[in-house]
Formats: sequence, C-alpha cells, structure tokens
Amino acid sequence: MATNLQSPPIPISRNSKYTTTTTRTLDLRCHDRHFRDAVVCDENGDKLFDFTAKDLGTSWTLRRSLIDRKSGDHILDLRHTKTSYKSWILEDSTGNEVSKIKDVTRGNGFTAVDVQVLANDGDSTVELRSFDRTGRRTSFLVDGRVVAEMTLTDNNDAAFLHKRGLDRTTWRLEVAEGVDIALAVALAFARAEISHAWRR
Repeated sequence: MATNLQSPPIPISRNSKYTTTTTRTLDLRCHDRHFRDAVVCDENGDKLFDFTAKDLGTSWTLRRSLIDRKSGDHILDLRHTKTSYKSWILEDSTGNEVSKIKDVTRGNGFTAVDVQVLANDGDSTVELRSFDRTGRRTSFLVDGRVVAEMTLTDNNDAAFLHKRGLDRTTWRLEVAEGVDIALAVALAFARAEISHAWRR
C-alpha cells in the first residue's frame, strides 16, 4: 500500500455502491495496446469490472465502457470530446456527463491530467501527476492529499499476447477509503490512454 495514501477531505464518489470503506488494491489488466479490452480484479484476483470498446474505427470519440462484472450494470463511459483530442469526459449509463478530464501535460513528458468531478453538492478537482516520463507511477491528488496511486507492474510490447488471452499491460491501483473505485478505475484508464498517446 502506498505509504502516503490519505482519505479525501470529503468522499469522491458518484455511486455509494462503489465507495470504499477501507483501502483497496486493484489490478488493472489490459490485453491490447489501445485499452479496448481490459479487466479489473480485486485483492483476491476476482474480476470486478470489464473495460471494453467497440472495434477500432467504429467510434469517432473512442468510447470505452466500464461494466460491473457481477451484475452486468453499465457504470460509466470514457470518451473523447468532439472538440479536442486532449479532452475526455466520463458519462454515466444514461449519458449524463459526470467528469471533465483535461490533458495538461507539458513538453517535459511527465503526464499531468486535471479532472473535474461534477456533483450536486459541489464539484471536486482531482489532479493526476506522474513521477517520470514513462508514467510508471501516478498519484491522484485531492487538495494536496494522495487519495489513489497507480503503478505500472508489467509492460509487454508484443501484439500476439492479445490473441493468446495474455496481459499486455498491467497496473496496480491503490485507493484510499472514501473514494469511488469505479470512478478511480475509469480515471486510471484515462491516464493510461493519455500517457500512451504522448509516446506514439
């Protein structure tokens, strides 16, 4: 567990069903290089979420969907805005915008992403900041507190892995109490996509 992980001043949540009551450690496992076929597992290796997309070239906004593996519920969609390739949004299952995601990475290559989480009781801001050019470790900060952290644990640059059902890229996502893990997972995949875009 990240030693500096802290709960946010107020819960960062869109759905109380997924808000943590303890710290959690999740595994994000992506089978392809475009983040269109991924699964999220809990501490015991049980699958919690699927993260899927239509075939490449069939969605102008590169829409990806987060699905509850157990219930089959459609939780969130991550997609580009239609106005900028550096802007993403999260939508709930009814198409309502719940978060605005902005790539603010500078020329130094250290991935930086600002997220506005929209809520009825007031918006929250989450800053995602990487520690190196490769994006191996990224902190999620709220009011200066690290509420989640993602770490690259495996990166296999081999196209044939997908056909064999093997992981191409994996991350560990550590999440503090009081954070919506579904939201954190969606933001982690957004951060991974943005970092990948800078390396293309």
